[in-house]
Order: sequence, then C-alpha cells, then structure tokens
Amino acid sequence: MHEHAQRTIAERPAWPKQIHIVDSIPLTSVGKIYKPQLRCDAAKRLVTRVVCDQLGHVDARVQVSEGGRRGMKVSVALSAASAASS
Repeated sequence: MHEHAQRTIAERPAWPKQIHIVDSIPLTSVGKIYKPQLRCDAAKRLVTRVVCDQLGHVDARVQVSEGGRRGMKVSVALSAASAASS
C-alpha cells in the first residue's frame, strides 16, 4: 500500500507514514467524514502501543472518547499486578 501511495501522491511530505484499514468510516448526519472519531481511534492505537509495547503493560485497557478540556479524554487502566510493578 505504501508503494501505491508513493506512486500516486506527487509530494513526498504528503506520503502517509502509516496506513490503517478501518471497517467503516464514521459519518455525520449529513454524510461528511466525522474526523473527531477517527482522531480518537488513532489516539487509542498510539496510547495502546506505547503502554503495551514500550512500557510492557500488556493487560492495560485504554479508552479514548471525545470531550475533555482539549477535545479528547484518554484513560488508561492497569491491572493491580501491572500497576504494582511500575
């Protein structure tokens, strides 16, 4: 997929760094792409990767939702054993 993007997108800075396939694109009531939900999904993937892969908390539960002071609320729940080892 990256090769296709590089062949079809003329400007190198516009090439995607990552490609993630989604089952369906969230839409607004008028049919436009609902970007806040896509941002929440991307944030959840990033935080999960950092907490699980880099910090080693494989049983962490990450929840991301719209709202909060900056437009997104992220919460990470660790198991008692995982939290004690930190």
